[in-house]
Order: sequence, then C-alpha cells, then structure tokens
Amino acid sequence: MGETKTHVPIEAPFPDVLISYLERYLSEYRPFLSRLTGHWGLTRPLRPPSVYLWISTYGSGMSEGALYDWLTKLTRAKFGHAISPHLFRDIAATSIAVEDPQHV
Repeated sequence: MGETKTHVPIEAPFPDVLISYLERYLSEYRPFLSRLTGHWGLTRPLRPPSVYLWISTYGSGMSEGALYDWLTKLTRAKFGHAISPHLFRDIAATSIAVEDPQHV
C-alpha cells in the first residue's frame, strides 16, 4: 500500500489474454526461482521472496529498481531504445486518447 503516491491500493482487472501466462509463472517458474540461492547467497533481502511477485534468477525478489533495469534493457534490445515503466504509462494514455477518446 505504501508503494503508491497516495498510499491507496490500486485494483485493476488482469487481462484475460494474460491469465494463462501468469498462472503458469505462479505454478511452475516462481516456485523454482524462489528455491535458487545463486548470486545473493546468504545476503538475501530482509523481506523473503514470497512477498514479491517477480523473482530473479538469483532467487531473490525483484525490487522496483531491478524491474526498471530489466524492462529498459529488454525494450532497448527489442526496439533499439529503452522504454521505462513511466513511458509505458504515457504510451497507454496517448493510445487510449487517440483510439478511444470517450474513455479518457
């Protein structure tokens, strides 16, 4: 809850088209990744991996900074320039305004 500017939880429906991918990640990949100790070894973060949705290949929960780094690295490799989470939000807002202005 403290992760938003207003400290109010955000609830939104998860896209139906992505549910099977999330379920597979949660049932197969996340438990596997949570058992890894790799890079961090005994210096795991104070919060256990179970409080994080996304787990790194080192078995630790991915912080906001790690997710930011991963996303910008992935989009730079795919599109030739980095797209930050904030820019994704801007892109979504612009797309809605252009494609469906009644719902802005």
